[in-house]
Amino acid sequence: MIKKHYGTKEDYKLAEQLRDIGFPQEITPGSDRYFVISKCKEGWTVIMQMTQIKNYSNYIKVPTLEKVLEELGDRFVSLFKEAKCWSAQTDEIETKGSTSLEAVTKLYIELNKKK
Repeated sequence: MIKKHYGTKEDYKLAEQLRDIGFPQEITPGSDRYFVISKCKEGWTVIMQMTQIKNYSNYIKVPTLEKVLEELGDRFVSLFKEAKCWSAQTDEIETKGSTSLEAVTKLYIELNKKK
């Protein structure tokens, strides 16, 4: 059975940015989430279990918080909840997001933008 979750356009844009700067996109069914590259009436569809999907080329990986932190490695310094948002930091950069994953994802994107 395929479980679906509905994300936001911002979630999709962040996932797309991660892909475009080279975030690992390997398919590991059951351990990560993936966005479907099509819009539905509820928003952007996120497939939660990929075991029944045959063509993975239409999906963009939305990694777990743990995976993004792993990719950041020693550059990551802190993550904390402020009054109205989350904040993620390195020694040089601070990013904010409505969720811990969004804040850390934005941090990864800022650190890895192609210059």
